[in-house]
Amino acid sequence: MIPKEKFPDLLVEAKKPILIVGNGCRNRELIEKFNMPTFLTWGAMDVLPDNHPLNLRDFGITSNRAANFILKEADLIIALGTRLDTHEVMGDWRTGKLVSIDIDESEIHPDADMKICLDANSLEDSFATYSWPDWLKKCKEVLTWHKQDTIPYRFIDELSKEAKENAVIITDAGQTLTWTMQSWKVKEGQRLFSAFNHSPMGYAVPASIGAAFARPNEQIIAITGDGGFQMNIQELQTIRGYSLPIKIFVLDNNGYGMIKQTIADWPKFLEKGVACEPYMAKLQNVAKCYGLKYVNIENTSDFWKIPIALEETEPTLIRVSIPEFSKIKPKLKFGDEMTDLTPKLTQDEKTKIKEALQ
Repeated sequence: MIPKEKFPDLLVEAKKPILIVGNGCRNRELIEKFNMPTFLTWGAMDVLPDNHPLNLRDFGITSNRAANFILKEADLIIALGTRLDTHEVMGDWRTGKLVSIDIDESEIHPDADMKICLDANSLEDSFATYSWPDWLKKCKEVLTWHKQDTIPYRFIDELSKEAKENAVIITDAGQTLTWTMQSWKVKEGQRLFSAFNHSPMGYAVPASIGAAFARPNEQIIAITGDGGFQMNIQELQTIRGYSLPIKIFVLDNNGYGMIKQTIADWPKFLEKGVACEPYMAKLQNVAKCYGLKYVNIENTSDFWKIPIALEETEPTLIRVSIPEFSKIKPKLKFGDEMTDLTPKLTQDEKTKIKEALQ
């Protein structure tokens, strides 16, 4: 264990440092004080706008392919306000020193080389500012090499372009949550959140009601799946009753895509299909029943409807058709290394990433 008094020395010695920021530290001034390439956990995806020069976005089991290679290459990793749970790291994920900083001792990573229990905000004046421009440039470059272009990723990307600054975006569980966090480009002032590791299906719609009352003058966007949407469908009456101008985007992939993806990944063990195959009522009829405006986005040629739907002043239900069996890509399969997400890269592609980070 490295004594915490040596923390400034680690910064001086680092050649390839990485800062990881969790929801326990939303202090942008402190992040900029560190001045390191910065990964954000899902709980902190809206701490920095997507265009912030230090922002490398996400990492972990459903991240950009190159992100976990960057973590493996880093010689110093500083985790602020995150416990680094199993969605973020597992197995042999690092070679560099790990410094875990949290105000809650129980949230400090047990395998950290240096453990610092304090309010991270108190660090702001305790060390000098350094910079690693060449390392940052290399990280940014490799993160552009592998982009997903399937329908759900293209839709979330387009929706994020059209959403207003200061919008509140609430996403649900499973594939819907993952597609959103992988693709959403946060703008200045936006809040992007969900129930995260609690992962209750149906969270986005009732949570958007709370957001609409808390931020009555802001754009409120709920993103849910057609399975999760059924869980709290009665809340549409609340939305209509209070005339809350929430925009509810329902990703319709014929129900329970995350379960179907897991079954497809493990057919030897999961042979019986989805136990809860749903009968999905037509969303147009649901909208009519509750008195909501309705928009149908059947394919990419209908993306022009997105800004029109967002400008509606009434509660609006927007169905987005997603091909059945669409998958989260990439995604770590149990037993694989963090740098070996599925679908897998070739050895030549992996070597290219590693060499670019040297």
